[in-house]
Amino acid sequence: MFTSDSFPNFFRVVPSENAFNAPRVALLLHFNWTRVGTIYQNEPRYALAHNRLVADLDDNKMEVVETQSFATEVTTALEKLKEKDVRIILGNFNEVWARRIFCEAYKFGMYGRKYQWVVMGTYAEEWWTKPGGGCAPSELAEALHGAILTDLLPLTTEKYYTVSGIGDGSGGGPRAGSTGGEETKSS
Repeated sequence: MFTSDSFPNFFRVVPSENAFNAPRVALLLHFNWTRVGTIYQNEPRYALAHNRLVADLDDNKMEVVETQSFATEVTTALEKLKEKDVRIILGNFNEVWARRIFCEAYKFGMYGRKYQWVVMGTYAEEWWTKPGGGCAPSELAEALHGAILTDLLPLTTEKYYTVSGIGDGSGGGPRAGSTGGEETKSS
């Protein structure tokens, strides 16, 4: 979509969702998982990356048994994946829908040793504990056990500011170079 010919001065500081496809395909190849299904949120952010993913899977001779998109409900999509006996499921959807999808997966028994979820999971910390989705956090945690979520590497996992002054916004630690004696406030 964004090519250097069309947009010579465009630079990404965060990779697009397409950047998650190559590692996911490599993971599938590593474990010899060649029969897969997909489920994705029917919005451009997820649909475009999904279309590229399906092409990448095809290029690597993987069998895409079932592809499901959703806009307003996920029960039907998961029913179809289960009907086709899809055990390796690749997902592209946001955090709100992730709670709903894994709740439905819990209800359908689509988790555990017989299933492998590989999800583009650029979500907040402990997102499954937030309200919404229809299941208790413990049920979501059970459905998520063993799932693989791909994410960006953060600048830091420390709750401190960097030398440049970039922090996590929590104000949880001193700025780099300080003695720690002065209080740091985030703005």
